[in-house]
Amino acid sequence: MPAGRAYSNIVGVAYYKGKPDVAILYFKKSYDYYKEINFKTGCATALTNISEILIEQKKYQEALDYSNQAIEIHKQLGNKHDLIYGYLSVAKNYMDQGLNSKAIDVLSETIALSKEVKAQKQLSQSYLMTAQAYGAMNNFKQAYDFYIQYSNVKDSMFTSESAEKIAEMNTKYDTDKKNKEIELLKKESEIQLLNQQAEKSRSAMIRNLLIAGFVFILVLAVVLYNRNQVKQKANLALAEKNKNIEEQKEQIELQHAQLEHKNKEITDSIKYAKHLQLAILPPDNQVKALLPDSFILYKPKDIVSGDFYWVEEWGNSVMVAAADCTGHGVPGAFMSIVGNNLLQQAVNVFGLTRPALILNNVNKNISRMLHQTEDASSVKDGMDVALLSIEKGTRKIQFAGAYNPMWILSNGQIKEIAADKHPVGAFVGEELKQFTNHELELNKGDIVYVFTDGYADQFGGPKGKKFKYSQLKEILLANAHLPMQEQKAKLNEIIESWKGNLEQIDDILIIGIRF
Repeated sequence: MPAGRAYSNIVGVAYYKGKPDVAILYFKKSYDYYKEINFKTGCATALTNISEILIEQKKYQEALDYSNQAIEIHKQLGNKHDLIYGYLSVAKNYMDQGLNSKAIDVLSETIALSKEVKAQKQLSQSYLMTAQAYGAMNNFKQAYDFYIQYSNVKDSMFTSESAEKIAEMNTKYDTDKKNKEIELLKKESEIQLLNQQAEKSRSAMIRNLLIAGFVFILVLAVVLYNRNQVKQKANLALAEKNKNIEEQKEQIELQHAQLEHKNKEITDSIKYAKHLQLAILPPDNQVKALLPDSFILYKPKDIVSGDFYWVEEWGNSVMVAAADCTGHGVPGAFMSIVGNNLLQQAVNVFGLTRPALILNNVNKNISRMLHQTEDASSVKDGMDVALLSIEKGTRKIQFAGAYNPMWILSNGQIKEIAADKHPVGAFVGEELKQFTNHELELNKGDIVYVFTDGYADQFGGPKGKKFKYSQLKEILLANAHLPMQEQKAKLNEIIESWKGNLEQIDDILIIGIRF
């Protein structure tokens, strides 16, 4: 169905250039084409897309007519997953008109259908829209109840408030840790001083004993008396000092236990966040089914990662991305969830398959999703990404990149397809830059590599220097004859040997696909 996809791509360009009427025209052409070839699912998708644009234009009744046509087609096909999206479009129409009660009636249907087919994404969206509808009606109890249900289903989506809270916990942990270390050093210094004083007291006692021996005959009684007095005083002082030392030691141990408990709570929270982040990554069986002759080397620096990979099927295309979000650890992990959701939205909601259009879509929506303003956007949240689209059953691919290129290994040589020199991230006050789309046809046996910068930037080796891209190319060329999983093992073995006892400085991600 290349004509239908072509119309969809033209729609994407027209929509983002602010020409919704042109977009509607080509969605209708797409509908006519799908109707001619009797592809009913495509017809329903085109009708739903037309409805979404009409809602934005506030043409509510016309939008409702298109949504109802799409719903009837999904009912005929028995496609309950897509039927849910049709109902969601109708609910959105009612909510935009302020008809929240009608919207809630429709959303109750989407909730029931979503539970029936176990569609968690649609269920979470239904709960959220229901909460918003009740909120608009000032029924805050119902709004709260449905928002809690939304949160339970979609617990992998953290809010910016959660990010700030974890960042605050990390900062407080670091501050407490440093303060406790300083206090511990002070206590150790006091203990050393007390030991020195005790040693001086013992030295004084010995000195007095030597003097007493020297004048033993003359002042035996006095020396014996003085020695007894000095010994008693020294023992009392030493006992008091030992008691103080023991109390201080117990206090230090208590503070250390409290610090370990706080550290465990923070670490447990981050480990739970790791499970949530791993949930957004494509399952191994999905990757193996869509990319049977491939590997993914994924090595987060911390418990959670700012790098992520994305594999998605849409129609006759398979999309693959290697992305590096701003920062690593907890901040990078939050950005990876945002980036993954926007990629999913660009494909599954807007039906885009051309990599440049997908990146343009993400670029436009990332600031909107993070609620950035010109005053609050001094930190530029975004990501570097290499994104390719593979036409199934052929060796035709398309590529677009933000800083991260694509390498093609063919006939013993590596050719680089350059990325655009700007990241994905539409920052307030800056011009929205477009990405370049590259179309290529590969030879049988060619290997495509996409990656982030963590592998090449790792310090190590005999002189503690960066690994560099030139050395990475040499390794890929030397091991191109190996099966893809053996290539992955070789790359992992080499970078671990290079790193040695040094710390991993960044997240590492390399994807290899043989055609």
